[in-house]
Amino acid sequence: MVSTPALAAVLPTVLVVMGAPAPVTVTAADLPGTGWSGARPVHGLDARALSACTGAGGALQGARLESGGTWTRGERGPLVSSTATVLPDGRAGALATAYARRLPACARTVLVPEYAALAPFDTAGATVRPLVVHVPRGARAAGVAVELPVAGTTARFTGTVVLVTAGRRATLVEVDGGVALRPAELGALVAGVARRALAG
Repeated sequence: MVSTPALAAVLPTVLVVMGAPAPVTVTAADLPGTGWSGARPVHGLDARALSACTGAGGALQGARLESGGTWTRGERGPLVSSTATVLPDGRAGALATAYARRLPACARTVLVPEYAALAPFDTAGATVRPLVVHVPRGARAAGVAVELPVAGTTARFTGTVVLVTAGRRATLVEVDGGVALRPAELGALVAGVARRALAG
């Protein structure tokens, strides 16, 4: 039997663990429209490498990253996946600031080579566009879209990455495929993640 003093010493730690927020990954309820089905991941976003490039690699030091499910709509995509974590106080804000400043540049040095390893893309023709994604008050978002021509064809691939932060939570949402989400659809997806991150 555990003594009362011993239990009293352990209880605050137990309460802290039980009260810790859970990571928020994309769920089926966040997906815009209809026609989605589960899929096997084809591209594992290197969240640590991307964060290190932005200068905020230290924010993820010791953090446990959790991958969510993967969904697709149609044969050419889009393919939606996510990686999430819960950070110590202050680190999520530092991560958000670093992504807002450096994500487009890091898309060229980190994301383009990652995508190029998947298919014969014409990396010389890559274009990178910063994205403005609106989220509820109390949350922050920084996004980028990378477009790559498929070598020898007229087809194009779009990879979109958005970091959503709220409180101690941080979620990287990735949307890949030959067919991109419309801006309104992407906004709805990201806003849904942000609302759940704020609510927990």
